[in-house]
Amino acid sequence: MIPAAPPAVELATTTAKVATTSSRTTRLELACAGSGTCSGTVAVVKHIRPGGGALKRVTIGTASFSIAGGRTGTVTLKLRRIGRTLLARAAPRSVSSLVRVTMGGKTQDAPVTIKRR
Repeated sequence: MIPAAPPAVELATTTAKVATTSSRTTRLELACAGSGTCSGTVAVVKHIRPGGGALKRVTIGTASFSIAGGRTGTVTLKLRRIGRTLLARAAPRSVSSLVRVTMGGKTQDAPVTIKRR
């Protein structure tokens, strides 16, 4: 008997995968494809080069989620201090980064842009 594949999680934002933020939080819409429940953690990461040195990956914000199969859910991420600083210093009022979804030991990455309101 072949085990069923776990349900897939994907970004559900339709407008160029953009998340808007207020001051300390940002929201992402995730969709759970399949019939099972999707649960895990989501993190927004950014690669920066502090002081012109080597690339360093920083976590902007994290959250855990649980979404029923075939549904879409909104996940609210609490921004860390580095995330708030990057957004405050961003000239076009946005930061391009990656959303890293970890579920069942597997990790998926997707690009996302976080915009200040």
